[in-house]
Amino acid sequence: MENTRRFDVQTPLGVLRIRAKHDTDSPADFPGVYVDFVWPDGEYTLLACVEYDSVSKFIQTCVYKNSWEDEPAEVVEHIILKEEEDDGKDRDAAGRTGEENGK
Repeated sequence: MENTRRFDVQTPLGVLRIRAKHDTDSPADFPGVYVDFVWPDGEYTLLACVEYDSVSKFIQTCVYKNSWEDEPAEVVEHIILKEEEDDGKDRDAAGRTGEENGK
């Protein structure tokens, strides 16, 4: 069944499709979105996945460089802070300082 939670963005090179990973969002099931390049024949190539990592408890982006490989070329763990929270302290991927982690 085709996921109906999606939308397309037209670019000069073709269509980018953003689609939900699942029909419903469960915090334990890595909720997120896929970003695909859609070919003229309707086939698509996965470019990236932005998701909540249910194990590590942070937002990550998996970037796929080669369309024929199943493993991402890079995984970026995002530090999610509001602008006023940026105090210059070193933080882990979940935005916690060493003090908050008991270090």
